[in-house]
Amino acid sequence: MTATTLTSYYIDAVIEWDIATGEPMRLLAPKRSDSWLYAHRGAWTVNPRCDATLVAHRDGCAVAELTGHTSDGRSGTSPDGIQGLCWVSDNQLVSLGADDTLRSWRVSEATQTVQTKVITPAGNRTLGPGWQSDTLLVSHSGGVEIFDAHTLQSLHTHAGPPTTNGWQTMGDGLLLGISADDVGMMIWNTVTGHHQLIPTSDPPRAVTAAGTDLVAAVDGPVLVVHRPDTSAEEIPLADPSYQTGAAVFSPDSALLHILDQRTGLRTVDVATGHTITTYRNPTPL
Repeated sequence: MTATTLTSYYIDAVIEWDIATGEPMRLLAPKRSDSWLYAHRGAWTVNPRCDATLVAHRDGCAVAELTGHTSDGRSGTSPDGIQGLCWVSDNQLVSLGADDTLRSWRVSEATQTVQTKVITPAGNRTLGPGWQSDTLLVSHSGGVEIFDAHTLQSLHTHAGPPTTNGWQTMGDGLLLGISADDVGMMIWNTVTGHHQLIPTSDPPRAVTAAGTDLVAAVDGPVLVVHRPDTSAEEIPLADPSYQTGAAVFSPDSALLHILDQRTGLRTVDVATGHTITTYRNPTPL
């Protein structure tokens, strides 16, 4: 995402959209597996095949395959054997596999540079950036583990409450996730060990954070917004989202981009819940 463009999966492709008009702009990856996972940065878009091979696209053209991961079929949420992708630099990508390995790739050369074993539980495991620069966070059902982004050396582990979808970083040791035991989103301070539950009317399908001062959950007909030291606010959505696959704030936190599995992609005003942009589906030639 940038201030003017948004990328999203769509049926069997990864597409870049114009936020102002809702029009599709570029086809970034023409074919992908049934996994919704992909990583886009600059000219590169990488997504997994069902055999756990990573296909690298440059400006929409498939130019290389990154092979090494194996698909063992153990992860119910990862049919292709890849659980996470995260860019470290414009040419360096790290992948997390259901085969319990982290691998670093130099994408332009289609070469693997580093590999390490991951011993955390495979269930609900995700990969994302850590709080500090040059670190990665592997989230799993029992907590999180921090890795050096370049050497893939394990730096820290934090045990915590399980969530249904893993954790995402908010900054300064804070993590955001969906509670597995209660209905709502959970903020976890890994430094103090404190957990804060923010209740929602229904189990949220997606949660997202804008730094440390704003979190939101998409909860069917409402958007639940919470700021530090304030009560959660329920904002009715003009267009409810009952099958939310993902949500992310705009850079200025004024808008929320929501992807619904049934109704597609749209952008809403965080303050009012009104739909600002509805994205037009590509028309086949």
